Order: sequence, then C-alpha cells, then structure tokens
Amino acid sequence: MESVKWLKITTLADNLTFHGSLLGQWGLSFLLEITSADDKKHTILFDTGAVKDALFFNIDRLRVNLSTLEAIVLSHGHRDHTAATVELARRSRRKVQTVAHPYAFERRFLVMKDGRKRFHQVPKGERAKDIEQAGARLVLTKEPFQIIPGVTTTGEIPRLTRFEKIPGRLFIVAGRVTQRDHILDDQALIVNVRRQGAWILTGCAHSGIINTLKRFENIVPSVPIHAIIGGFHLVSKRKEEIKPVVDALKSYKPKVISPCHCTGFQATNMIWKAFDREFVLNFSGRTIVSQKETQPRVL
Repeated sequence: MESVKWLKITTLADNLTFHGSLLGQWGLSFLLEITSADDKKHTILFDTGAVKDALFFNIDRLRVNLSTLEAIVLSHGHRDHTAATVELARRSRRKVQTVAHPYAFERRFLVMKDGRKRFHQVPKGERAKDIEQAGARLVLTKEPFQIIPGVTTTGEIPRLTRFEKIPGRLFIVAGRVTQRDHILDDQALIVNVRRQGAWILTGCAHSGIINTLKRFENIVPSVPIHAIIGGFHLVSKRKEEIKPVVDALKSYKPKVISPCHCTGFQATNMIWKAFDREFVLNFSGRTIVSQKETQPRVL
C-alpha cells in the first residue's frame, strides 16, 4: 500500500465537546486533511454526523473550508453518521466522490421490546438519489476502495471473533426482503502514513473493532497499525464483554488510540487504563496530527 506524507484529523462532530464555543451530538464526523506522496493537498470527510445544524455550527466556528472537498466516506447507513452528506457535497467546488456499501441506503429498523419498530436509516434528503442529484458521484461497493493513493476503505468486514456480536432485534429491507440486519455495510477507513503505519478510522465498528483490525491485516498485511480512532460500539456492553476486546487491542500495540462516540464511558475508561500513554480523549474540535504529539491527551 502506498503512503501519504502528512495527516490531520479534526473531529467535527462527536458526543463530547471541550470547547465552550462548539456543540456536541450523538453522531460522528471527521475531517481529514492529507498531504500525499506527490505533495498534493487532499480533503476527505469520514461520516456526516447526526444533527446537521450542530455540525455546520462547528464547521463555521472552526472556519473549515470545504471548497476543495473531494470525497465523503460513509462508515455505514445509520442516521447518526449520514445527516448532512448532500449539504457537505454542495459546499465543494469539486464533484465529490461519495463512497459507501450497497446496503448503506436500505430501509432498516429496530424492533422494540413492546413490538414497535424504530426506523434508523439514512434520513430523507440524504439518500442515494439525493446525493447524485447534488452533483456528487456515488460509489457503492463491498470491496476496499482507494480514495487516493495511501487512503482506502476496508469494504465489508468479515465477522471472525466470537466475542463481538450484533444485537438480534435489528432488521433491514434489502431488495424488498426483510431480514436480520448484520450491519454488513459497516466499514472503516485506512490512511497509511509514511514512517508511521496505518491510521484506522471507524464510525461505529458494528463489525467489531477487532474484526475491523483483522480486516485491515488481510488487506495490508505488511503495514503496522499506528493509530485507531473512532467509535468502538461498546456502549451497552458489560465489563466481561469489554475485557476480551481490550485484551485483543493490546496485541496490536497502537501508538495512538482514541475511542469516542458509541464506545461508552465504561469501555473508554477500561481502554484508557490499558493504554495510559497512547490514549487520547476525543471530542468535537479535537485535532490529531501525524508526527506530532497530541496535547493534552486527557483533560
């Protein structure tokens, strides 16, 4: 896998916020600013949040210029990651490439304990046809997809571990057939930074964060993992369910680990204790830069 020279990640949307002038939300969006091997500058978005007004409030406060935005990667088709794709694409002067799994825009719902359905698919106005009508180029694929040299999606992630499981009350309507939703559209983003290794960004890691890392190893077996940043979806898990995940994470020896969004307080605390020197607390407005130590790591 080729590499890039420099990477800066700015969290545009997350549950937490540290800056008094920014807003938090139950959603996630990362801005990636990249210098490629040929010294060209690239701007990529990973996910587009849950509350578009809060997202654009933060974008404006942070003075983020999206006129050169060239790609939006959607980690999966849940509404807390897909609320502003169309509006963000329209802010660019370029024809924005939007990359997602073919299942990302299907109808999906959770069956509540009382039998009611709660739909949680991509919101109206942000779906496949809306993205294309906005002038963006939509790429739907299950396979890894190169955004630029050194940056690629994982594509669909095989479920290999026994300790990472999908809840049983999720359903998806795929091809007019209602079936159990295993959230097969879940994918991560890989950025290979020169002299460091892979920076792996996850939306919710519904596939399991360890399955995600195993998928990376399958795609790029010779590159070490430098950083793991994003949602780990451990928010509803018990300690005995979180422990094997944390133990498995230790074997990868990341130099930076920054769980956020749907990871949950208990899991985040356990990861912090396991990675005292590598842990970075994330929040809306946080910037993490390659070749530069993030300070303060924990507030």
